[in-house]
Amino acid sequence: MAAAVGGGAREVVILLDQSASMGYGDHWARAQEAARTIVRGLSADDRATLVLFAKNAEENMRATADRTRLEAAIGAAKVGSGATRYGPALKLADSILSRPRRSSGARRLLISDFQRSGWSGSEEVRFPEA
Repeated sequence: MAAAVGGGAREVVILLDQSASMGYGDHWARAQEAARTIVRGLSADDRATLVLFAKNAEENMRATADRTRLEAAIGAAKVGSGATRYGPALKLADSILSRPRRSSGARRLLISDFQRSGWSGSEEVRFPEA
Protein backbone atom coordinates (compact mmCIF):
# COMPACT_ATOMS: atom_id res chain seq x y z
CA MET A 1 0.00 0.00 0.00
CA ALA A 2 2.96 2.37 0.51
CA ALA A 3 6.65 2.63 -0.27
CA ALA A 4 9.47 2.85 2.29
CA VAL A 5 11.81 5.81 2.64
CA GLY A 6 15.62 5.65 2.57
CA GLY A 7 18.22 7.26 4.90
CA GLY A 8 19.55 10.83 5.27
CA ALA A 9 17.83 14.19 5.75
CA ARG A 10 14.84 14.30 3.43
CA GLU A 11 11.82 16.27 2.38
CA VAL A 12 8.94 13.77 2.33
CA VAL A 13 5.46 14.27 0.90
CA ILE A 14 2.91 11.74 2.11
CA LEU A 15 0.00 11.52 -0.32
CA LEU A 16 -2.95 9.95 1.52
CA ASP A 17 -5.94 8.88 -0.60
CA GLN A 18 -9.18 9.70 1.21
CA SER A 19 -11.54 8.86 -1.66
CA ALA A 20 -14.75 6.90 -1.09
CA SER A 21 -13.19 3.59 -2.10
CA MET A 22 -10.79 3.86 0.84
CA GLY A 23 -13.80 3.31 3.12
CA TYR A 24 -14.14 -0.27 1.91
CA GLY A 25 -13.11 -2.96 4.41
CA ASP A 26 -9.97 -2.04 6.31
CA HIS A 27 -8.40 0.07 3.53
CA TRP A 28 -8.59 3.31 5.51
CA ALA A 29 -7.21 1.86 8.73
CA ARG A 30 -4.35 0.25 6.81
CA ALA A 31 -3.65 3.49 4.91
CA GLN A 32 -3.53 5.53 8.12
CA GLU A 33 -1.20 2.98 9.70
CA ALA A 34 1.06 3.07 6.63
CA ALA A 35 1.21 6.88 6.91
CA ARG A 36 1.99 6.66 10.64
CA THR A 37 4.75 4.14 9.91
CA ILE A 38 6.33 6.59 7.47
CA VAL A 39 6.15 9.38 10.06
CA ARG A 40 7.69 7.17 12.75
CA GLY A 41 10.54 6.35 10.36
CA LEU A 42 11.50 9.99 9.86
CA SER A 43 14.83 11.12 11.25
CA ALA A 44 15.10 14.24 13.41
CA ASP A 45 16.33 16.19 10.35
CA ASP A 46 13.53 15.06 8.01
CA ARG A 47 10.52 17.19 7.23
CA ALA A 48 7.22 15.83 5.99
CA THR A 49 4.14 17.31 4.35
CA LEU A 50 0.78 15.54 4.50
CA VAL A 51 -1.37 15.84 1.38
CA LEU A 52 -4.92 14.51 1.50
CA PHE A 53 -6.56 13.79 -1.82
CA ALA A 54 -9.55 12.36 -3.62
CA LYS A 55 -10.82 14.31 -6.63
CA ASN A 56 -8.72 17.29 -5.51
CA ALA A 57 -5.58 17.54 -3.37
CA GLU A 58 -5.00 19.63 -0.25
CA GLU A 59 -1.81 20.34 1.66
CA ASN A 60 -3.11 19.37 5.10
CA MET A 61 0.10 19.73 7.12
CA ARG A 62 2.96 21.81 5.70
CA ALA A 63 6.55 20.60 5.91
CA THR A 64 7.31 19.88 9.55
CA ALA A 65 9.59 17.71 11.64
CA ASP A 66 6.89 17.51 14.36
CA ARG A 67 5.92 13.84 14.28
CA THR A 68 3.22 14.30 16.93
CA ARG A 69 1.40 16.89 14.80
CA LEU A 70 1.76 14.75 11.69
CA GLU A 71 0.32 11.69 13.41
CA ALA A 72 -2.53 13.78 14.83
CA ALA A 73 -3.34 15.08 11.33
CA ILE A 74 -3.33 11.53 9.97
CA GLY A 75 -5.63 10.42 12.78
CA ALA A 76 -8.02 13.34 12.19
CA ALA A 77 -8.30 12.71 8.43
CA LYS A 78 -11.52 11.08 7.24
CA VAL A 79 -12.62 9.19 4.16
CA GLY A 80 -14.73 11.38 1.88
CA SER A 81 -17.35 10.72 -0.76
CA GLY A 82 -15.28 11.80 -3.75
CA ALA A 83 -13.72 9.74 -6.51
CA THR A 84 -9.96 9.14 -6.80
CA ARG A 85 -7.82 11.36 -9.04
CA TYR A 86 -4.06 10.92 -8.79
CA GLY A 87 -3.02 13.77 -11.08
CA PRO A 88 -3.81 16.69 -8.73
CA ALA A 89 -2.07 14.96 -5.80
CA LEU A 90 1.06 14.16 -7.78
CA LYS A 91 1.22 17.69 -9.23
CA LEU A 92 0.89 19.19 -5.75
CA ALA A 93 3.66 16.90 -4.48
CA ASP A 94 5.92 18.02 -7.33
CA SER A 95 5.14 21.65 -6.49
CA ILE A 96 5.95 21.10 -2.81
CA LEU A 97 9.20 19.31 -3.61
CA SER A 98 10.30 22.08 -5.99
CA ARG A 99 10.23 24.68 -3.17
CA PRO A 100 13.64 25.78 -1.88
CA ARG A 101 14.75 23.48 0.92
CA ARG A 102 17.86 22.45 2.81
CA SER A 103 17.30 18.68 2.69
CA SER A 104 19.52 16.31 0.75
CA GLY A 105 16.71 14.14 -0.59
CA ALA A 106 13.09 14.32 -1.61
CA ARG A 107 10.46 11.60 -1.65
CA ARG A 108 6.78 11.43 -2.51
CA LEU A 109 4.96 8.49 -1.02
CA LEU A 110 1.53 7.55 -2.35
CA ILE A 111 -0.80 5.63 -0.04
CA SER A 112 -3.90 4.42 -1.85
CA ASP A 113 -5.99 1.44 -2.88
CA PHE A 114 -4.88 2.36 -6.43
CA GLN A 115 -8.22 2.57 -8.18
CA ARG A 116 -7.57 2.32 -11.91
CA SER A 117 -10.26 4.91 -12.63
CA GLY A 118 -8.18 7.54 -10.80
CA TRP A 119 -5.57 7.69 -13.56
CA SER A 120 -6.53 8.91 -17.03
CA GLY A 121 -2.96 9.15 -18.31
CA SER A 122 -3.49 12.75 -19.43
CA GLU A 123 -2.42 14.38 -16.16
CA GLU A 124 0.97 15.51 -17.50
CA VAL A 125 2.67 14.09 -14.44
CA ARG A 126 6.09 12.57 -14.94
CA PHE A 127 7.77 10.09 -12.65
CA PRO A 128 11.52 10.46 -12.06
CA GLU A 129 13.85 8.04 -13.79
CA ALA A 130 14.78 5.12 -11.52
